[in-house]
Amino acid sequence: MPVTSTVRLWSVLLAMMVVFGACSSQQRPAPSGPVTLVDFLQAYNAYATGQLYLKRGQHEEALVEYKQSLQQFARLDEAARRLLREQYGLTQEQVERELTIAQTLAQHTTTAQGNSTELERFREQVLAGFYPYGHGTPVQEEVGPGTQITHENWQAAQNLLPQEILQGISNGHFVIQVQETTDLPPGDEYVVATMGSGESVHLGADEELEGYIAGRPFPALDMGDPQAGVKAAWNLLYRDTGDRLEQWSDTVVLDQNSSKTYGFSSYDARACGMYRARQQYNLPEWGENGIVCKEFSHIFAFPMSTQSAYHGSKSNPGEPLLTLRYRYAKDHRPIGQWQTSPVSRRTGVVAYNPEASALGSVAIHEDIAGTQLSAHDWHLIAGTVTLVPGFVRNSQALFGGTGGGYPLDPWELRSVYVLERVPRSPHHPYSRQRLYVDQQTFVPFYMITFDEEGAHWRTTFLSYGHPEFHPENREAGVPILLGQSWIDHRTHYATVTLVNKALYNQPLSLDLFTLSSLMQRGK
Repeated sequence: MPVTSTVRLWSVLLAMMVVFGACSSQQRPAPSGPVTLVDFLQAYNAYATGQLYLKRGQHEEALVEYKQSLQQFARLDEAARRLLREQYGLTQEQVERELTIAQTLAQHTTTAQGNSTELERFREQVLAGFYPYGHGTPVQEEVGPGTQITHENWQAAQNLLPQEILQGISNGHFVIQVQETTDLPPGDEYVVATMGSGESVHLGADEELEGYIAGRPFPALDMGDPQAGVKAAWNLLYRDTGDRLEQWSDTVVLDQNSSKTYGFSSYDARACGMYRARQQYNLPEWGENGIVCKEFSHIFAFPMSTQSAYHGSKSNPGEPLLTLRYRYAKDHRPIGQWQTSPVSRRTGVVAYNPEASALGSVAIHEDIAGTQLSAHDWHLIAGTVTLVPGFVRNSQALFGGTGGGYPLDPWELRSVYVLERVPRSPHHPYSRQRLYVDQQTFVPFYMITFDEEGAHWRTTFLSYGHPEFHPENREAGVPILLGQSWIDHRTHYATVTLVNKALYNQPLSLDLFTLSSLMQRGK
């Protein structure tokens, strides 16, 4: 038995004496024979030993221990399983996940470089980052599952929310219902890719990624590292979002009375061809041209008149608008963008301007389509426990409250990073933004935006669904984007996008992402 497991096992042993003493008279034997204290201890100890081997890169040894743990799990009754789950954060599903990781790593073992102690520490940090709730979920004295936070008791959450959102609660703009914290680790392939090559990733002189293959670029962030901010930004960019995506959405702009001013429907698709944890999705031709992913967007009826950036043409209300974007591995390379309209029948290059208003809404293009990392200075402000919109346990997201832009599905306590980005452009409409990013999945839950004078201007919320509640995406293993809102605190207008349907990692024709296809659709 490893020394690192001995102390903990004594506490397990004492707890099990209580469990078996209380339940022995009514306990039903497992199918493989009567459950014993030895089965319980061996299930836990074999898992702990397997974890130790996995951290050291001894994959074959880890396999033996994980399989032994699962054999003992099969003998445990529900009382013993519940104790392992509630008190020690261990479930059969957890053992099965790590068994899969060890199996994949054993098949793709690379020669370890450098100090073995440093490599073991790195693997341990990777596991801790992807499974932060393995030994329990965050707990706060006054806030937990079932708590409701309103304008009457908002003080209970004053250390769990940024002041800008807390003010919305205290003013009665919306109410937060708290649910249990969701455990949603990335897919096995993503974890394996991170553990297999992550220690070789570093930043170049221009803060571009070097040595990156797949997975989370920097799984072990150090708050004292002056480059921790830009490393967190790379993690945000290359989080696991799936390899293929199609989604159908409705967007509305609401006034302060939640009345619709205008809206439109859209179809968006994305395909990625570089840096794939699922290596079958790497596309050699895209890699040769440095194209990480391509995106296609079709707005079915453009909501208002706008002057086009090319040919001096004008789009009229009711016209469709089609956009194609290419994103490149080199962050300093501008995003490629082309647009066309079947009415004007003109297709042309459009210089991507992240600072321009997006379709006349309160959002700018940067808020919707993203930006280049090199356009900002990045600072990792804190790692903390915060209340955030929880992973929705439904197929649709709900927004409402004053103005209609607040997420009303239950929120939850999660470990997050507070990440700040400061635009380098002196003409940018924002002076800075604070992003609250999930440590486990690296999805952003909300962003606080400040104007040129440093005053709170806009709040952006994002709602994600748990894949288990989406039958067509159950195997995706990634957060399912269900909706997004942008609240402008100057005009009191809100833009809300709701995703009606989404398909992750489903077959998708790559012809959709070619310029010739865009031109054909524009005829």
